[in-house]
Amino acid sequence: MAMYPWQAQAYEVCERAWRNKRLPHALMIAGVPGVGRHAFALRLAKLMNCQNEVSAPCGHCHTCLAIDASQYPDYHVVKPAADKSAIAIDDVRTMIETLSASAWGAGTKVAVIDTAEQLSLASSNALLKLTEEPPKDTYLLFLTADTDLIVQTLVSRCQVIHLKATSEETLAYVAKSMSASPDSQAVAVSSMLHPGAPLNVESLANDASKLDTWQNFIKHLCLLADKRIDPLAIIDKLSSQSTQQVLIVWQQILANFIAAKLAGKALHPWLEPLAKHKFRIALCYSLWDMLCQARAQMVKGITRNNSLLWADCLTMWYRIFA
Repeated sequence: MAMYPWQAQAYEVCERAWRNKRLPHALMIAGVPGVGRHAFALRLAKLMNCQNEVSAPCGHCHTCLAIDASQYPDYHVVKPAADKSAIAIDDVRTMIETLSASAWGAGTKVAVIDTAEQLSLASSNALLKLTEEPPKDTYLLFLTADTDLIVQTLVSRCQVIHLKATSEETLAYVAKSMSASPDSQAVAVSSMLHPGAPLNVESLANDASKLDTWQNFIKHLCLLADKRIDPLAIIDKLSSQSTQQVLIVWQQILANFIAAKLAGKALHPWLEPLAKHKFRIALCYSLWDMLCQARAQMVKGITRNNSLLWADCLTMWYRIFA
């Protein structure tokens, strides 16, 4: 698979360091969901193990194909189980034990810790020792959306690589990757809800049903600001959606609203009904904190009653608008 354009500069730095034998053994690849963290890590793993050294990663040798299929013995991935909110300490211990053995192929072992913000304290401490004294020819690639949610002593042991995509890079990617001519409104809305995340923008712009879901959510928020509905009237609608996705989308809606209002700029067309309202900026920031706290609690595996969460957030939104 070709490298995403917005990753080229960061990859070139890593590739140069690798070929000069100066690549750190622990890298933390940070970026919003949809910026391609896993693809970046996969490319680095193939670079380190490709059979064609001159053109590595070639993408078509036995090793590259095995890594793509997650079937290469020296390529390991740990991540939270589908039904769990944290990476299991047993999975981390198994990975550490495996890494202590001799390499099977080209001599380089690569371990990817996906969604590293969901490491428990015990798992973080186990990996901390590994980053301090890694086995020979072993590289750890931590993937995260937010380094602030990871034990900072672990972050300090890694070289942090920030993956970012500009709005221009996002639009260019979507225009090139979509088979049909993209709907400009769909792309604009998707870009607002997933800034800096080209892969998510492309996915949402292609999904009319999901776009309609978020448009209805925004319509209900506008009706709530107009005091035309009660906050409790839309709790059931929110409860039927992914909690994590609602929190992310709501944060982007709020960020777009605050930025436009403070800069004196026009709101996104879907948010235009909010333009006529006076608003309390302090309550905007209070709602932002509530959404951030809820996301952080989810990462840490702290469960809370979703109905109460939405009731609190919707009530705060209701109070924002005079």
